[in-house]
Amino acid sequence: MNVDVLSERLPDLARRHGVPGGQFVLRHEGATYTVLFGEEEAGTGRPVRADSKFPTGSITKTFTAALAMVLVDEGDLDLDRPLADELPDLRVPGASFGEKQTLRQLLSHSSGLPPGRDSDDLAGTTRRGYLADCARTRPIPECGSSFSYSNIGYVVAGFLVEHVARMEWREALETILLTPLGIEPAYITPPAGRPHVPGHAARATGTALPVRQTLPRVEAAAGALALSAADLLAYGLLHTDGA
Repeated sequence: MNVDVLSERLPDLARRHGVPGGQFVLRHEGATYTVLFGEEEAGTGRPVRADSKFPTGSITKTFTAALAMVLVDEGDLDLDRPLADELPDLRVPGASFGEKQTLRQLLSHSSGLPPGRDSDDLAGTTRRGYLADCARTRPIPECGSSFSYSNIGYVVAGFLVEHVARMEWREALETILLTPLGIEPAYITPPAGRPHVPGHAARATGTALPVRQTLPRVEAAAGALALSAADLLAYGLLHTDGA
C-alpha cells in the first residue's frame, strides 16, 4: 500500500472538487493506513486531525440497528414481536400502526412508515407525542410488503431501544456499543458535547460554504452521530473478522 500516493492524490482531488478537508483510513492485510488533509472548516486554517468528528448522517441508522441487535442477542428484544407490545404509547384511539409492525420491519425499512417529517416542526416534541402521531399513521405500503426508506422507522427503533435498555438512546449507544469499541462520539443534536466538523455546501464558484447541520433531539437515532474515519473503521471491523 503506497500511502505517499494517497497523500498526494486525495488533497488534489479535494481541491478540484471544492472539498475543504477530510480523513481517509484503510485497513489492508492487518495494517491501518491513515491520510489527513485540508481544514475542518473552510477559511479557518484549522487542520483536520485524526480525531476530528464529521457528521455521519444516516450512517447513524446502522449503529441504531447494531445496538438493537445486541439487545436481540441478549434476549431483551424480539425482532418479531408487535411494537405496541413494547411501546404502549403506540396504543392510542384510532391507531393504524403498531399492532402488526415489528422491529424487524423497522430495521429493514419495510414497516410502511413514511420517509420522514419536517424537522422544523419537531422542536420540543416528546417521545409520547411522536409515537402517538406514528400510531395514527396508515402504513403505505402495507407493512412487510416492500422496502420504503423511513427516517421515522429508525426514530421508533431508537425509542424501542430506550424503553428496553432504560436509558436514553445516546447513553445506551455509548454504554453498549461505542465505549467497548473505543469510540468517543460527537453529536449534532443537543445537548452540546464534543465539537464536530461542520458540513459544507458547494457554491457556484466551486468554493465551499460551511453549513451547520441540525437535527431535533427526538430524531437522534436516525442521524445524530459525528465520528472520525478511524471510528468508522473500528465499527466496520466489528462486523468482519477484524482483519
